[in-house]
Amino acid sequence: MSASVIRYIGSCGNQQAVSSPQCEYYAAPTSGNAKSGSAPTAAYDEQYQLLDVDRLPPKRPGTTRFVVISDTHEFHERLTLPDGDVLVHCGDILLSDRFTFRAWSWSRAKAFFDWIEKQSHAHKVVIAGNHDATLERNGAEEVRKITGPTTHYLEDELITVCGINIYGTPRSQGTSPNTAFQGPKTWLKTGPSSNTVPDDVPIDILVSHQPPCTKAMREFMVDLVNQRGAGSSSSTVNCDAGSGDAAPEGLLAHFCGHAHEDHGLSHYFGPNGVPTFNAAILDGKFTRERLQRVTVVDIVNPR
Repeated sequence: MSASVIRYIGSCGNQQAVSSPQCEYYAAPTSGNAKSGSAPTAAYDEQYQLLDVDRLPPKRPGTTRFVVISDTHEFHERLTLPDGDVLVHCGDILLSDRFTFRAWSWSRAKAFFDWIEKQSHAHKVVIAGNHDATLERNGAEEVRKITGPTTHYLEDELITVCGINIYGTPRSQGTSPNTAFQGPKTWLKTGPSSNTVPDDVPIDILVSHQPPCTKAMREFMVDLVNQRGAGSSSSTVNCDAGSGDAAPEGLLAHFCGHAHEDHGLSHYFGPNGVPTFNAAILDGKFTRERLQRVTVVDIVNPR
């Protein structure tokens, strides 16, 4: 494969992509603290507020502002990001590395981590997706050698940021030929560095590449958050919000991507269940001329 072809695949129309100067803003539910026994009096509004990225209202006291993106597929430099406390990327950093030399894919990953470290947010939380085979191939420890001090790369791990416990997993399912983090080795993991999450460390926010539109993912979420052991590895894909399955208890929010066409807020565990925010930037057709908007979510501090 010629170097010119590799360069074309790597850029893949980035210069034509247009980022919206507006974002989808979800204000925190009204007063309450879910982990102290006083639940919020209202759920997130289904209809977000469409606001200019530089005109977001001040966050309320006792909340943390999350700026969430996913499935940027090398279009990250075209985004206009609002300020916030934590910037989250839910995977699919790269377009694909199936048609490029491994060194090229790794260099593109390095460029992404250089970019995200320069963003104004005090903390950045990043997971991989099924298009990020170079991250799976090199492993978490090598990936962390190319991240900056404010960027936290997670592979089925738990981290506390701004007093909020965040669990990140790159697992996903689907029929794409891009299959990073989709094998049994990934799906058999159900907790940080072991098969269980310590009972005294509650999970407040889940960041995953896969949305809970598969039975396996919903079972994983319940098992992880409720600490009940290993989930199924079924690969059936049927994105049907409101499944009626058992729900993960006490989870404040779930950030994900992967299913580009499902961008937005969904409730897979019923109308009063955990809110799932799909923050995919590219749409279902991988339209490069128009990117989907950045998601902003204010979370009530759990403790």
